[in-house]
Amino acid sequence: MKAFSLLLLGTTLTLSHHLPAEEQHSCDAHEHGHGQLNLALDGQQLLIEFQAPAADLVGFEKTATTAQEKQHYAKALARLRQGATLFSLPAEAACTLKEQQVGAHADGDDTATSHQAHEEHDKHEAHDEPEHSDIHAEYHFECKEPQKLTTMTVTLFAAYPSLEKLSVQAMLPGTPSSVELTPANPTLRW
Repeated sequence: MKAFSLLLLGTTLTLSHHLPAEEQHSCDAHEHGHGQLNLALDGQQLLIEFQAPAADLVGFEKTATTAQEKQHYAKALARLRQGATLFSLPAEAACTLKEQQVGAHADGDDTATSHQAHEEHDKHEAHDEPEHSDIHAEYHFECKEPQKLTTMTVTLFAAYPSLEKLSVQAMLPGTPSSVELTPANPTLRW
């Protein structure tokens, strides 16, 4: 998984380096309704990184304290752990989800942590709630026929209705490095 994360980090840094400053800022800013999707195709490996505000995926950004909040949080993460259903890939490309990692982090965190670890931390040390919290997921698909991988439809919009747009940075053959997907236009073609 470390190599997977490093490749995505390299992809993100490479792509954001080529974006105008105002686009770089909007991709990195925490904006409700707006998620970030990074994609890279390397041989038979399709790597996808997704990040969005917890408010859009869970319904709130603070640490879950009530039973209902914990249930919403668990349900949102469970959906994200169904990576094969969140991205519709052409069947003829024969892609299989091999690895995935889902976590949450708040402003100032540079590492993804599980919600449970955050709760354990809260039990030991009182601190202010983070102003913003994001949920981050990484998916590693292996495609037997990567040349037949020419589209991807994102079903995240149906799973998370408050998600209004995804800024996509991609390292895929024949795609612009940066595009935007919406519920009305959820398909990336290359």
